[in-house]
Amino acid sequence: MAARIHFESNETGGVLPSDNITGNGTTNKVAKFTGTNTIGDGLIDDNGTSVNNTGAGNIASNTAFGLDALISNTTGAFNTASGANALQNNTTGGSNTANGYEALRSNTTGANNTANGYQALFSNTIGFNNTASGYQALYSNTTGSTNTANGYQSLRSNTTGSSNTANGDSALYSNTTGANNTASGLHALLYNTTGSTNTANGSQALRSNTTGSSNTASGYYALRTNTSGANNTANGYQSLRSNTTGSSNTANGDSALYSNTTGANNTANGYQALFSNTTGGNNTANGYRALFSNTTGGNNTASGLDALRNNTTGTNNTANGYRALYSNITGSNNTANGYEALRSNTIGFNNTASGYQALYSNTTGAYNTANGHQSLFYNTTGDTNTASGFQALLSNTTGSANTALGYITDSGNFNGSVILGANATATASNQFVVGSVGTIAGAVGTVATAQSRVWNVVINGVAEQILLA
Repeated sequence: MAARIHFESNETGGVLPSDNITGNGTTNKVAKFTGTNTIGDGLIDDNGTSVNNTGAGNIASNTAFGLDALISNTTGAFNTASGANALQNNTTGGSNTANGYEALRSNTTGANNTANGYQALFSNTIGFNNTASGYQALYSNTTGSTNTANGYQSLRSNTTGSSNTANGDSALYSNTTGANNTASGLHALLYNTTGSTNTANGSQALRSNTTGSSNTASGYYALRTNTSGANNTANGYQSLRSNTTGSSNTANGDSALYSNTTGANNTANGYQALFSNTTGGNNTANGYRALFSNTTGGNNTASGLDALRNNTTGTNNTANGYRALYSNITGSNNTANGYEALRSNTIGFNNTASGYQALYSNTTGAYNTANGHQSLFYNTTGDTNTASGFQALLSNTTGSANTALGYITDSGNFNGSVILGANATATASNQFVVGSVGTIAGAVGTVATAQSRVWNVVINGVAEQILLA
């Protein structure tokens, strides 16, 4: 039954005044003026034990506070809107929570979204399972789903990208359709647009990435300049900082692979390992400043502090040990295993050194093999020498084509000698020396037979012939 409020006046014979107030009401509805002189139902329910605001649509499970909050709702349920124009255009979307001016303003049918902050999830229409906290977080999202954005303008430009997580001021700001990205830190993945499955942890990590995918960057400025490079992993302050399009690189350590731009398939572990590399590929550096100066050299492996430190364009080198191949610049196909092995080599190539300071002084010598503590230590330009043993061919500097086997065997800086036995030393070129006392056993000779060549030698005072193939 309608309730009527009226005023009767004895002076007018019971005639109601022109400003008489009339209206109808519903039980438990808080009344409001629906016209100048009319009272009707408001949006607030008060049943005597609880008070709630159902919003438009008269759905008991909705709560709306603020100018035009949930004003367009028809059948959407379990929505909460707090703030002017929050969830303003929602019609059938349910289980949404919007706190802040124009939060989730454009949502129509999207469900299970949470928006906290000024214009958070402003453009969302049918996207679902999104969470946005912060000024304009996920502002442009329309149909993207299962995104999480925490921070000022985080994931602001996202439209249809899904399953992204952004934590930090402007994290993943430019992302539009990229999916499965995670960005934590100030400006992390700031410019990413369509790149997917990237992970950036740290201020400005992967900042410039646009379309590169499957990158992982942890640390301040890690992979900061990367644009389209893919499958890179950078852990550490400014690791892979300058990379743009290089792919499949791994950098672990402060400034590891810092200068790399387009080089691919590199691995750097250690402080400033492969620091100067730009386009070199397939390099592996393990240790403090290993392969530090490498720029375009490829297929190098360096393990140890300052190993291959000065290499720039040399290729196919392997250095294992403290400052192994330290001075190498352009030399290629060298192998150095041991503390300061091949330390002074600059452009020498196809050398193999195994042992403490083996081939230490070699600079341009090539095709040398040294096995043993300080073997071929003083060799600088000598080529095709083979030395095996403690300080074997120690004093050789420029002699070539010598073979020495044994403790402190030496060539006397001659050529073409074979020295066998502890302390054995050649006194001229093309000698065959056997024995610890340095017995000169013979020299190469040729016999007049069509079938073979022999080496006439004297061993322990007995004349012998060694058949040569």
